[in-house]
Amino acid sequence: MVPREGLTCAPDAGSAPQISAQHPDYNVIPIERNGRLTDFYDRDAHCTRAISVGDLIEAATGIGDLVDILSQRAFCFVLQRGDRGLRSLFRSEQPTRKAGFLCDL
Repeated sequence: MVPREGLTCAPDAGSAPQISAQHPDYNVIPIERNGRLTDFYDRDAHCTRAISVGDLIEAATGIGDLVDILSQRAFCFVLQRGDRGLRSLFRSEQPTRKAGFLCDL
């Protein structure tokens, strides 16, 4: 887990590919706007997209459900009650998939 202060973020979509290239361990780079993480750059897809409901899970998600979720997708953002911005980044290492990320909101 990486605390919010330690996240590698891009200030905008234009700089995200360069920041991604500088950090080869991360294939997802969150984009921070006005103190909030609103988008992310996906290095493998070479695109930036908004964080959507389909990218989110609840912080109270059980570990069994989390394993199921991460077996179906490479990363997700975690909604944490009372927070107004993404706070932490977890990595899910899967040998047959790209490294995934999990962030607290």
